[in-house]
Amino acid sequence: MESVSSVSLKHLLDPRLIGTGDTLDDWQLLGSSCQDCGRKFQPPRALCPGCGRATEHALLAQTGTVVVSTLVAQPAVGLLIECPYQIGLIQLDEGGPVIEAVAVRPLAPSGALPPGTRVELVLSELEVPLDGERVLFYRYRPIEAGSGGIQ
Repeated sequence: MESVSSVSLKHLLDPRLIGTGDTLDDWQLLGSSCQDCGRKFQPPRALCPGCGRATEHALLAQTGTVVVSTLVAQPAVGLLIECPYQIGLIQLDEGGPVIEAVAVRPLAPSGALPPGTRVELVLSELEVPLDGERVLFYRYRPIEAGSGGIQ
C-alpha cells in the first residue's frame, strides 16, 4: 500500500479528508455533529443551524445511498475533471448529511446511477495534476465495484 505521507498534504483537495492510518486506504471524511439534537454536517459547522448549539468534529460514514445523479457532458470553466463525468447527491449512512460527490470511472452505462443505489466513498486522484503534483479527493462508486484504495 502507498503511504499517506507520500502525498503532498497541501494538495489534498478537501481538508475534510483526514488520514487515520499509514495507507491511503485509511482515511475518513470529517464533519461535525450536534451533541444536543444529533444532526450531522458536511462541511463541518461550528454551530448547529437547527438548535444553535455548538458542534463537535465527527467522523462520517463512507457509505450511503444515491439521492440523485446526472451526467455532466460540458465542463465548467477551469474544471480539473475530464468530461463526461457523473455527479450526485449521496445520503450518508448513520444519520449523516447529504453530500455532493463525483463518481468513479468507468461511468454507469445509463450515464447516471439510479436513486437508491448503494455507494461507498473512495479516494481518487485528479486526472489533471495541479502544479505537477497529485491531488486527492473523494468520489463515490457502487458498492459492488469493490472497496477501498485509490481510484
